[in-house]
Amino acid sequence: MKVASSLLISSLFACCALGQAAAPGKGDRSAERTCPWPANLDGVKAAPETHKVIFENEHVRVLKVTIPAHGKEPVHTHCWPSTIYVEQIRDLIIRDPDGKLIFDSRQLKETEKQKAPFVMWGASEGPHSDENPDNSPIKMIQIEQVQTNDHSTEPCPWADVDALKAAPGNHKIIFENEHVRVLEVTIAPHGKEPVHAHCWPSTLYVQQGGDIIDRDGNGKILFDSRQLEVKPTFPFVQWTPPQAPHAVENLADVPMKLIRIENKD
Repeated sequence: MKVASSLLISSLFACCALGQAAAPGKGDRSAERTCPWPANLDGVKAAPETHKVIFENEHVRVLKVTIPAHGKEPVHTHCWPSTIYVEQIRDLIIRDPDGKLIFDSRQLKETEKQKAPFVMWGASEGPHSDENPDNSPIKMIQIEQVQTNDHSTEPCPWADVDALKAAPGNHKIIFENEHVRVLEVTIAPHGKEPVHAHCWPSTLYVQQGGDIIDRDGNGKILFDSRQLEVKPTFPFVQWTPPQAPHAVENLADVPMKLIRIENKD
């Protein structure tokens, strides 16, 4: 599913045009130093019922965003640029801090609405409030890029075995712009990827799977999840730096499924 620019995607970030800040500077991990809005308006602080931190390190903060049926969020902001994986949505209403309507997806034709799941990217978001007018919850995973470092111009020593070139059967591009490349990764039950690499640091949203073995380009075992004393519960999030040539083998009876957000900057 290649996400094209659509009215829904562009309109979901219409609120940003009302008060968009520059993205944090390179290496700057402080929202307080770069964010023009009060710290208490941060999504996690101002709207804790709908924004849950499920992973955080010095590079990214990952939020599970859930707006219940007929629910409305308090006014809040997002100070960092974000990649958003929209898992479930029907309609959405966006208002500014004064309650003025910015966007109502119900005014769009059905052919103009992007069907979930899909991916979108947005710069920092000014004060706004989202409302879900439907009978089912809105569900999103929001990856906020806390630290920026421009990797887009750096030469990659493994470009010839980039995942899309070397393992196209397992890696499908679902979104790309100058900031991120988002891959849908699937490894069949008891399947093994061809040797491939990832040139950019990545956030992985691992949706489904079981035990795996990761080997380097020479077949040497780098990681075997069977050796873990405590295993993660699916879904879960992890972050990884650029990865040299490797291949993952899925030992489980179910497909391994994940969304990989590769940060170019």
